[in-house]
Parts: sequence; structure tokens; C-alpha cells
Amino acid sequence: MIVLFLSSSINSFGQTIIDTGDNWKYLDNGSDQGTEWQAPSFDDNSWSNGVSPLGFGSISGVPLNTILSSGYTTYYFRKTFNYSHSGDEAQFVLSLMVDDGAVVYLNGDEIYRSDIMPTGLIDYLTITNSSCTEGIYQRISIPVSSIIEGSNTFVVEVHQRSITSSDVGFDVIFEASSEIPISVEHIRFGSSLNPLNGLTVTWKSEGINDTIKWGYTNLYEMGLSPGLKRAGYEDYFYDYNFPSLKADSTIYYRLYDSQMKAWTEEKSYLCSVDTASSQFSFLAMGDSRTYVADWQNVSNAANTNNTDFTLFTGDIVNDGSDNADWNAWFDYGDDFLENNLIYHTIGNHECKGNGETIYPNIFTLPENPSNTEYYYSFTFGNAVFICLNTEESKTGTSVSTQYNWLLNVLQENQDKTWKFIWFHRPFYTTGSHAGEMDYKMDTWFDAFDTYGVDMIFSGHDHMYERTKPVQKNGIVVAEYGSNSDQGRCQIVCGGAGAPLYTPGTASWLETAAKKFHYCKVDIDGYDLNFKVYDENNIQFDTLTLSKNPSVSVEEYNLNAVILAYPNPTSSQITIKGNHSELSEIRIYNTQGKDFSSFVKLINSSERSIVIDVSNLPSGMYLLRTKITTYKIYKK
Repeated sequence: MIVLFLSSSINSFGQTIIDTGDNWKYLDNGSDQGTEWQAPSFDDNSWSNGVSPLGFGSISGVPLNTILSSGYTTYYFRKTFNYSHSGDEAQFVLSLMVDDGAVVYLNGDEIYRSDIMPTGLIDYLTITNSSCTEGIYQRISIPVSSIIEGSNTFVVEVHQRSITSSDVGFDVIFEASSEIPISVEHIRFGSSLNPLNGLTVTWKSEGINDTIKWGYTNLYEMGLSPGLKRAGYEDYFYDYNFPSLKADSTIYYRLYDSQMKAWTEEKSYLCSVDTASSQFSFLAMGDSRTYVADWQNVSNAANTNNTDFTLFTGDIVNDGSDNADWNAWFDYGDDFLENNLIYHTIGNHECKGNGETIYPNIFTLPENPSNTEYYYSFTFGNAVFICLNTEESKTGTSVSTQYNWLLNVLQENQDKTWKFIWFHRPFYTTGSHAGEMDYKMDTWFDAFDTYGVDMIFSGHDHMYERTKPVQKNGIVVAEYGSNSDQGRCQIVCGGAGAPLYTPGTASWLETAAKKFHYCKVDIDGYDLNFKVYDENNIQFDTLTLSKNPSVSVEEYNLNAVILAYPNPTSSQITIKGNHSELSEIRIYNTQGKDFSSFVKLINSSERSIVIDVSNLPSGMYLLRTKITTYKIYKK
């Protein structure tokens, strides 16, 4: 039996028999080699010699040592090696980097065929079904009995997606290992409810009767339980639904691979804080598709944080119907995925082919009243989190169904201090996808304004952008917040691995960057701290929001006597109130630009402040003054 798994590293973990930089025989002239070349006895003396990696063009993250000729469908490689068994081998592992697809033979027998290769007979003109994910090393576990004492021969045929392909790549690392092969992989955490209730661990396996043992100590005192087996995109998926978990605790677990009859190494997972707590943190990121090495860098950087959960804004993989894309995403993000609960939203790339039906089977997510996981909500502490589906049809009953559901959830949670929403396509972006959500401006975004949504996370454009405080139809106001005269903070966080875009400019744009990145939000009651980090964990944006714990701006205005006169004026304004704490004057135009530096203080007392505004250009302005923790606005 051959077990395939992927790796984000090409470092050897046992005795290396073939390594990067070794010599291979190769043929790159486009000729028809039939099947005779696959035999160990084939005479390859007329073939060229080259040091691996071999190829042409640009292979992501892999420097080429031998440049091959371009313009052919199929390339051939052969290598013979001698091996003497020590008796300690539990398996051999072939790490194969190939662009696009390959068939591998060992001592004349086929042992591996890429997922993107056609089934059945192939020849020198056979093309792959799709392009590959570049630069990954697929690790293939080979039984000890497959390697004979003495001379062994690997032969590999590499096939292109098309004869005009811009690149081809090939490299092999072959190792002997004493580790027992395990088919369990792709471990991830989801939840049908919140982070402590409904938490589910899911794994992929070739076994037919996998189990889990777990506990709050490594004695696994919670016992042994069967995994719930279900169909996966390859082999099986197993779920284990934990009972309600202890807040802020660590659970220890091991999974039993019923195919290989072996337990995985011990693993651990840190549970969230109490879901009633108003002190918690979460991450937000999206668009990890295409460049798996960059996804690995971003996910590893994000994994250094201890947060309660993650919001993912879609475009997880390049093609939601391609098993190889999913395999690569899981393997290159394994450290992060095994340690973090992720709440996903679907992106347009998940919807390629039949990917829209594959996506909900891969993850465990909350359901909505329509019994789907494409949009849903959950609460945590003093916040509500709402996931929406931007990939629904623009017409039909599903449009009104999701919108009415959104209104109901916002109505039911209008008393929550913080309201967060995430979905794939952004309303505001300077990227190529600008305008795609305009048709929902009078429905979705109007609801965001009506109910005072605080932060909106989206992806789709591969960059970082933060809006100024913005309302429906691009109206910029003076300050972020939940009240009618305050604006939403929309974040485009599409930099988790997809090819980066260069941001543009816009009147509503506060800041932007062409960086791989992730976002972190810390909630401490009525205070929110937002930070953005690149793949090296260097912070490059931050924002702090605060809300008064006892009264809203509108409520306070009903009881406050705040005068600003004369209005209009061309010279001076007197601001007068009935509280001695009157302080701090800020002046903004209607686009949110701060003009406070144009204002000169004339005099101030406990209850009034006089300022000179004669240097301001003519126009309409918003004046903000603070009374301790309250903020009062006047036009």
C-alpha cells in the first residue's frame, strides 16, 4: 500500500538515499518512449545528465539547477541506486516536487500517479487535467518490501497542462525512516455553535474505524471514543464532537489510525476563554490560495498568537473542486490548523467546478434556519459575529432569505456592544473587484448602518485596506462607531497567500498596503484594539475604538445642553455646555479629513471654549468635543 501525504518542508527526517542536488538521467526532446523506458534494464546511456531540481521557467520557492528544453508535453527521468536493508526501516518516504503532473515507477511498477493525471493508459502526448499548485513536495510513503536488496530504479514521467506551459519542475528526496507510517492527516477544528459548545475535531484517514482518546491531562481521562466516519474528498473524514468544554483549558488527545493500526503522537489544543467573557481575542484573514509557501508563512506567523478563534474571509484554495489544492492548503497550514478554531465563509474560488458542494463537507460550521452553513452567526461575550455568503445568486428567493435572516440577527443582537460581520467580496475596495457589491448597498450595507455594525472583514482583493469611518454610498463621517452619525470600519484582509495586488486611492480609504498579512482584534469590555501584522509578525497598522459603558451618544445628547454659535460663521465659534469637563475640540470636513490644525484657541473656561475658524476653507464641518468619556457632535 502507498500512502500519500504532503509536506511544507523538504528537510529529511531519516536516512537520505536520494537528495536534492543529486544527478538524474533525463530526456527532454519530446520523443515517444513507449513503455520500454520504465524497465530497470533499459539502456539510458544516451540520455542527458542533470542535477536536481530540473526544469525551466519559475517554480515557486524552488531554484532550478538544470534547465530543460521547453515546448514538450512529457519529460522523462531515471535514477538507479543501491540499498542494503538495516532492519530498522518502518517505511520509505519519497518526497516528490513536480510541475504539473507525474507518474512514478519503482523497479518497473507504478507506485504513484498525481491526482491531476488522467486514469488509464497514457502516452507522451497526454496532458494533465489541470495545473498544479507550485513548489510543493508530495511525500509518498512506500512499504519496506518495495525496496529490494541491491539495485533499485526510480523512473518518472512528468506531464504538462499544455505544450505552451511556461514552466516545468522536478525534484526528488528519498529517505528511509523508522517512524511507523500514519495515514491520519489534515486535522482541523470547527464548531457547530461557539468555541466551547459544539467544538469538533476533524481528520482525514484511510482507516475505516478510527478512534480518539482525550482528556484535560495526558492521562486521557475523558476516555476512548469512536470517530464519526463520513465520506471525504479522498478516503474518509472523521469527526469527534466534544462535549461542552472547560473554558481556558488545554485538552490532550491522540488519534488511532485504524488502517495503519497505530496512534498518532500526542497533540494538544487550547480552549477559548469563557464564551460569556467580554475579554477575548480573534484573528481575521483570507485569500490563502495559489502560493502555498506564502500561506505557510502567514499561518505560521498567525500561530504565534493565543486567540480564541479566527474569521476566514474565503478563497481558501485556488479551485474548490481540486483535491490537490485542498491537500496542499492543509499540509502547508498544518501547524495553524491543528491549533486554531476557524469560522469560514465561502469565496468564489471555492465555488469552481463542484467545489460549492465540497466546501461545506470539509468544515464544521454553525447552521442557519435554512440548514446550510453558507451563512450563520454566533455570539461571544458582548459581541455578535455574522458570516454572510456573497456567492449566492443575485436573483431568486435565496437573496431575500439571507437578507431577512440578516435583519433578524441584527435586531435580536442590537444590544450587543460589538457587531462584527465577515464575507468574501468587499463593498469598498480600490482593487479590480470594485463595485461588485454595489447591488447590495441598499440592503446589506443599509442594515449595517441602521444597526451600527462596527467592523466588516472581507477579502477577494489580495491586499490590505482599511476604510475611513464610512456609511452607505461612500459617505465618510468623522468617527468610527455604532451610532447614526458614526461610520463603519471595513477591512480588506486578502493577503494570506494569494498573489498580491497594489492598492489604489479613494476618498474613503484610510490606509492600505501590498503585504501578506493577518489581523488581530482584542476586546476588553468597551474597548477594542485592532492590529495588523505581516508574515514576519511586524505590525503595520493599528486602531483603537472605545465605547462608553453606560450611555450612548444619542442618549447623552438628549440631556446635554451643547451650543455652538454663531452658526454659520466666518470667524469665531463659541462652544458652550452644562458640564465643567468640556474639553478637546476637533474639526473635520464631511470626507473625514481633520482640519483641527487650522483652528486657533482664543480662550476657554469650565463651560465654554472659543476658537478662531477664520483659516478654514468655506464649507460644512463636523465639530467634536469631549466631555470626559462622552463625545458630542455638532454640524
